[in-house]
Amino acid sequence: MKCKVLVGILAFFLVFQCSPLVYADTLEASLDTPAAAVNPDPDAPRPGYLADNAGFMTNRVVSSNTPNTAANTELSFKAFLKDAEDWETSCSDILLINNNIYVAIAQSLVIFDGTSGVKLKETELVDSIGYTCRPIYTDGLVVVPLNGGILQAFTADELICVWVTEALSATDKGPHQNISTLIEKDGLLYCATAVADWETTYLGTFLCIDVKTGTVVLKEENTSSGYYWSGAVVVGDFVYIADNAGRLLSYHATEGWRTEKSCDLSTEIRSTLASDGSYLYAADSEGTLWRIALDEQGAMEPSGSVSFAAGSSSTPVISDGKLFIGGYTTDSLGILAVIDLSSFTLDRTVSAPANVQSAPLVVKQGADTYVYFTYNFEPGGLYCYRVGDAEASEIFVPEGEDANFCNASVVASGSGLLYYANDSGQLFVLHEGSGEANASGELPGEALSGGPGEALSGASILPLPAIVAIAMAVMALALGGVWLFRTRAQKGSRKA
Repeated sequence: MKCKVLVGILAFFLVFQCSPLVYADTLEASLDTPAAAVNPDPDAPRPGYLADNAGFMTNRVVSSNTPNTAANTELSFKAFLKDAEDWETSCSDILLINNNIYVAIAQSLVIFDGTSGVKLKETELVDSIGYTCRPIYTDGLVVVPLNGGILQAFTADELICVWVTEALSATDKGPHQNISTLIEKDGLLYCATAVADWETTYLGTFLCIDVKTGTVVLKEENTSSGYYWSGAVVVGDFVYIADNAGRLLSYHATEGWRTEKSCDLSTEIRSTLASDGSYLYAADSEGTLWRIALDEQGAMEPSGSVSFAAGSSSTPVISDGKLFIGGYTTDSLGILAVIDLSSFTLDRTVSAPANVQSAPLVVKQGADTYVYFTYNFEPGGLYCYRVGDAEASEIFVPEGEDANFCNASVVASGSGLLYYANDSGQLFVLHEGSGEANASGELPGEALSGGPGEALSGASILPLPAIVAIAMAVMALALGGVWLFRTRAQKGSRKA
């Protein structure tokens, strides 16, 4: 028995030391998990952390030395978020704060080390997130949108809850979904909900929250439509948002009250608005981009439109007089459209394998500008387009069990790392390298560098069959007192 125990320990050591990819522990909370009790501490200290990505639309145009070709894109590490088959567990968009990764998974808020993927901290949410959600970082707080229209705020260092809003009343059409884009202006947080199914948005609520205290400044119900996948934008003194029926509303950005100004495009919009300071830009579900003129009182007037796709739920991003947005064609292929704003015409489209639902990431590198985007089909890879080229190229392709659908948006760190996840439940972190590594992270002839919990540079990956074989050996040898090692080895092999 002692011999078997020693062999089991050795096999356990091999499994975890031979694989440099670091995975978070499985989170078992689901959408059915009951709401957790919470005792907010409104006086908890709030750190002054800096963020490379503070929210869905806060850092979409950046300068960074990110990889931009298949030849120089390498996998740094993967972080395990959830099982691909676990459809009840959802993941939020990610935030990059203080060089770490923040993500809400089911009913937990988790911090991973941004250079290794090691889980650093985790706390329970008062309720689950929905299909997805778009958290935001502001004033030292991470604010997470939850089911029922709830918002919960945590200190970014210790994950101490400082406030939580009350749930909105459920309707006969269902509960409020909280999957719109959060934005912040001068200490006020704007959020919108939707009561919707796959085809129809029935109603919704627009909320303005005091970031410091969680006090609800404004709660306005929209009884004719809601804000599924929608999102507001701040221009000057006003906040503008479009509901799913195509009606644009304006609110005073620093006081929270709604103006009497509105604009009805009478077309479905499931996208966050964009602005260049003079105009609003709204993309509808039929692949048309609308330009809306603004005045100093918050009034809006349509001033043109351009068709760029057969359909779209992507959010536009503006840089240097060009607007970038995803969509799909009549034959269900994906496109990234480039629209020249000075002439308000379609400059060009570049192809992708399937619908581009992500918000593009624009990265400036010297005289060149690169646009990164994902597409919603297997294998769920990452495309990069150099502005001015005729086509885009796929710079990273997930392999094996990592291949899956993807509508997530990629984000970048100041140090040149790219982060995104697909429906496999893996978070991929990419860096610029020699280009010798494949999508599993293998580098032929390289020795292992760095241990668990350390950043890994030029590390080789033990092939999956070898990991499985070791895990099976542990299962066979770990009798009686070594059952713990058996469980841990099974986890390691399943996630690799």
